[in-house]
Amino acid sequence: TFGGHEITPAPTTGTNSKNEQGNNTETVNTKPTKPTITASSSYYKIVWDNLLNAEEYIIYKAKNSKDNYKKLATVKAADGTTYYDKNVSDGVKYFYRVKAVYNNRTESGYSESAYITRPAAAKKLKYSNGKLTWKKAKGASKYYIYYSKKKSSGYKKLGTSSGTSKTVPKKYRGKKIYLKVRALGTSSNGTVYGRYSSAVKIRS
Repeated sequence: TFGGHEITPAPTTGTNSKNEQGNNTETVNTKPTKPTITASSSYYKIVWDNLLNAEEYIIYKAKNSKDNYKKLATVKAADGTTYYDKNVSDGVKYFYRVKAVYNNRTESGYSESAYITRPAAAKKLKYSNGKLTWKKAKGASKYYIYYSKKKSSGYKKLGTSSGTSKTVPKKYRGKKIYLKVRALGTSSNGTVYGRYSSAVKIRS
């Protein structure tokens, strides 16, 4: 286990041959494939392929730019091919890459970089004259707008916005409903969902 999470070893990839002593060695020090990154509420999960004869993997991390990579952690191959980065902040773009260290202590090249941005929550929601507005959320590429008759449950998607406002359809305007906004970010794997905003009640 790692950080309280179960780690399952990944299938091995790469080519191998035998040296004069009959031991398996990499014919080429294959570099890891581009890692995949997923976000939870408190950490990013970085996963990469297991490589034949790799003894450990070194994970590198950069903030906002691929020009400032720093070593983040070393993971023994026996412990799996997953790392949980808990030192992350909403609205910041992070880059990750991985390097393998083989049983002959040679190092592979770097994997292709992967990136992720989990956006900050939208704030300062206001409703007036049929339009919902909010403050731009750091790291957001677009927003989903939700509505519900109850403040704390039952929310359904009302629409999408690429900006910081949304016209509420007329069929909702004469009713007491609650609105929320959820910012969306991006990653190498696709869309990253941010946290929901606080709810604002409308009746107009």
